[in-house]
Amino acid sequence: MKRLLTALFLLLAFFRCAGREPVVRGALGELSVELSLPAGFNPQTDSCRLCIIMHGFWANKNYAPIPHLARFYRKRGFATLRFDFGGCGKSEGASTDMTVETEIADARAIYDYARSLPFVSGISFAGHSQGAMVAGILAGRLEAEGLPVESLTLLAPAAVIPDYARAGQFFGVTCDPVSPPESVSIYGYRIGRKYILEAQQLRPYEETALYSGPVSIIHGTADTVVPVEYGMRYAEVLSGGTFCPIPGETHFFLSACKLDRVLSGILGK
Repeated sequence: MKRLLTALFLLLAFFRCAGREPVVRGALGELSVELSLPAGFNPQTDSCRLCIIMHGFWANKNYAPIPHLARFYRKRGFATLRFDFGGCGKSEGASTDMTVETEIADARAIYDYARSLPFVSGISFAGHSQGAMVAGILAGRLEAEGLPVESLTLLAPAAVIPDYARAGQFFGVTCDPVSPPESVSIYGYRIGRKYILEAQQLRPYEETALYSGPVSIIHGTADTVVPVEYGMRYAEVLSGGTFCPIPGETHFFLSACKLDRVLSGILGK
């Protein structure tokens, strides 16, 4: 009977996964989530590592380089969880309510969901731009709680955001950093006053430094959105940090071959 109940539980978990739209609530409402399993994986008998993949500012789970990261990890035997942060993509919530802290809360909800899956043997984070900064901060906070994260892969981590917020200069848009307007439109994506004020208080390097596991920082040397010096700084302050520059690459890692070579060196062929 015990074996039968266990099998039924795993079968239910499989069908829950196969729907690819797990129900996870974040800080601003329900999140749009896609869970994908590696080819040939049987959740009734197999176990695997899982990578939670986090997108950047004003983007979504289908915006470069997130889908490419998901495919790469699955080919290496990982399950992947990618999702839209609250106020982005298909997730609930208004963009003007999104802040880095609401995104950290969203990522924590996804992490807790991942830990509930019976076939998951370990959890890693990968993120791009603001999502990479979120991944690093959350990993540091989780370690402070004694909760496991196996590894971090940070693509162009956007520790520049607190500097932008303090200067009132966001991607070519200027505002008063002391008394910002109720909302600001950046590339058609509208952020709220709270985002700017909260961002000024962020300490991404200090919080990520609480994480002691392996961290790979991948950064294009031609990145004009997040200058490469910000990625280099992560490697300097993290005990397990390795800096992996990609010569000539820009912020969105559009050269799949270059990115794959670096990722292969991190995860193994």
